[in-house]
This record gives sequence, structure tokens and C-alpha cells, in this order.
Amino acid sequence: MYEPIEEIRCTSAEHLLAQLSTRGPHFRDVPPVADWLFRGHGRASYRLVPTALRAETSDDLELFAELPVEVPQEKRDTNVVQAWFEFSVLEKLLFDLDRYGLPIPLDSHTLRQKTKSKLIAFKSIYNGTNEKLPWWGVKDESMFVPLIALAQHSGLPTRLLDWTTSGFVAAYFAARDNIKHGEGQDGVVWAFDSDSQRYDAKLALSSDVGIRPINAPRASNPNLHAQDGTFTLFLPKSTKPFDAVDRTPLEDVIRGIGPQFFEMGSPPLMYRFVFASSIAGQVLWLLAKEGITYARLFPGHLGVVEAMRERRNWNPTTEKSEARASASQSPK
Repeated sequence: MYEPIEEIRCTSAEHLLAQLSTRGPHFRDVPPVADWLFRGHGRASYRLVPTALRAETSDDLELFAELPVEVPQEKRDTNVVQAWFEFSVLEKLLFDLDRYGLPIPLDSHTLRQKTKSKLIAFKSIYNGTNEKLPWWGVKDESMFVPLIALAQHSGLPTRLLDWTTSGFVAAYFAARDNIKHGEGQDGVVWAFDSDSQRYDAKLALSSDVGIRPINAPRASNPNLHAQDGTFTLFLPKSTKPFDAVDRTPLEDVIRGIGPQFFEMGSPPLMYRFVFASSIAGQVLWLLAKEGITYARLFPGHLGVVEAMRERRNWNPTTEKSEARASASQSPK
């Protein structure tokens, strides 16, 4: 039976990087500019849910975006309130960037007016004077993408998921996060074939819902450029204002595709490369030899200093070096 997600257990740092390599068994036949995206996590148990939709970050969302009306608890987990929160975050970010003289991506009078008009629309929907929810995916939403991308990379909750087109960059973030927060658990690197022609129609969704790849301008976001970054935008199945918020993890969306939509022998839509926490330091060591460090991924003075600190986590011990050390200690 066809499985849309294939899990691969990586037994060493070399094995992990070989699996992720563009010259490796899974990606050697794809073109240089391909649709495969990668994302690393320090804990293999982490679900692929955007920060704005994660239950544990709901307090952060409310902290950054206060609502102008008192919303009872039973209505908080609804589409209209969720959208209200998300656009309030964008409006506050836009206002504060302008207040402190910082550039706003694709800034224009239209961008500012549409942000305000959406917030007004959400309030009217909540009060019952309007039924149509202005949601993501409609034609005029593209102007918000660079601002949302900046919000995401600045640590604000959004419905974007960060990805990179580099498997090695994803491995770096997985290994670093595993050392800092993994608590001995396995780490994971996800690979996702974002070619919508393979999965979007198969989900039997309309053009306005699903998982949509998003490319934000790199010129105004140095970290995004350095990390070969890109995003996916989660679009819910239902946009009815008072339906419950859809928080379905991406991996569950992909698993929901029936096997009848694929030919026997079709490659998976996702790979899940799992590695033990004991090799995370070796992964960082090998990636540093490829030039992938904190300094490379976060350009600037602070990035260089953090990369210097990060060297304490390097573990140059590999299977070959262990074998050499063992051989040198053996009696002759």
C-alpha cells in the first residue's frame, strides 16, 4: 500500500547528511531548482503546526494582539477571532516598524488601508453585520506575504511554517535545537515535496484552501536569504466565521491523502529523517566543515559571536575516528 510519508532512521551523522545530500539516494535525480523543502526539529515528536495555531502559543498571540471587544471563552477558538488576532499582530508590527523608522516590506498606502479594513471587517463579522470572512488565499493577500515573513522570522506567531531548500541547513537547525532543547530525545529533519500538482488536487480541496508554498522577497530579509528560506501557508478547510479553528498538522494533512490517488511505486510526499541525540554534536561538526554555522545563517556581528560559542557543542568524533583511536590503542 502507498505510504505518503516515509521514515528513515539515520544511524550516524554521516548517514544523516548522506540521506539529505543532493547527491544522495533521495534527491540526486531532482533538478537543481526543485520543489523539495526541508525543516529540522530538535524533537522528533514535534508536530508541523504553525506558531499562530499551536495551543501553547495562544497566550503569545493574545499578548501581541489585544481584541477591541470582550470575547467569551466559548468563542475564542473560532475562525473569525483567530483571523482577528493574526491580522492584529501584523497591524501592530507595521505600526511599530514605522514608528521606529524601520523599513516595511512592500510598504504602501494600500497595504496600510487593507490591514485596517480587514480588522474592521473581522469586527463586523463577529458582531453579525457581515458574513463573509476575508481569509488567506484571495487575490489581494499577496501584498501581506513579505510582512508576514518578516513577522515569522522575527519571532511573532503567524500561520507560516519556516522551511529551507537546503537539507543541510535543516539538519543544522535540527542538531542545534536538539542540543539546546531536545532533552535526550531523537531529532528529525522533514523533507516535503511542495509540488502542488502532486498533492493539492488529491486532497480534493478548493483553490483557496490547502498547504501553499510561499516565497517572500529575500533582498529585504538577510536571514531568509542566508538560510535559503521559504514558507508554507496553512489554509483551513473551512472559512466559516464561527467554525472551530483548524489546527491539523501538515503531516496529518498529507497522511489523509488516500492511496488510490497514487500509482504503485510513486515516491513519498514527505520523508522523515530521524537521528539520535548522541550524534547532534557530530552533525554540527560536519556541517561546520561545509561552512554551515550560526555565523553563515545569521549574518552579522552577533552571528559570529554566537558561532564562536557554538563550537563548544561540536563533537569531531565519528565512526572512522573512533576506529582509528581504537586501532592505535591495540597491542601490536
